[in-house]
Amino acid sequence: MMSKQPPFSITNKIVGQVAEIAELTGKVSVVSGFSKNPTLRRKNRIRTIYGSLSIENNTLTAEQVTAVINGKTVLAPPKDIEEVKNAYEIYEHLEQLDPFSVDDLLKAHGVMMRGLTENCGEFRERPVGVANSRTGEIIHFGTLPQYVPALTEQLLQWTYCQTMAYADAFKMEQFICLAVCRINDLSETAGVLSCNSVLQ
Repeated sequence: MMSKQPPFSITNKIVGQVAEIAELTGKVSVVSGFSKNPTLRRKNRIRTIYGSLSIENNTLTAEQVTAVINGKTVLAPPKDIEEVKNAYEIYEHLEQLDPFSVDDLLKAHGVMMRGLTENCGEFRERPVGVANSRTGEIIHFGTLPQYVPALTEQLLQWTYCQTMAYADAFKMEQFICLAVCRINDLSETAGVLSCNSVLQ
């Protein structure tokens, strides 16, 4: 009877390489599908923008987001309209950004938050925290501002090393989102973009 064991040992490196091959195969399939169907690509981008911004409490519906992107007039809070325009602009340029670059992270934040907050595209310079709205009790203090640039650089370097070492992308995404929130590096988090720009 033949042995059911493979004629080799399964190592972490092999598992990582198989995962990378599967990921690259998926990317090739997606890219070739997008190039054949630009309408699908645009619809997916609009859906992504709508989903990302709704997490951040943007009040626009998917139809309103589509209308704003198409240059139509929408009756909605100006802040929400500006968020859509900014998000669409940065998503159009995402492939040109280095996901491991602090400068590109700040550039993306600058575009996302343009016209919405002061000091967009810069690290925050004041302490921040989260308080219980009923009791006023401080629940979480953000990292002190003087440590934010170095911690952000360390996080992006770590992310690069993990990416090169075939880390589990889903676990890494969870960790990075947690770390970005923990560092709370930007004056207005734009949390979804922070996670996406680090990982794309």
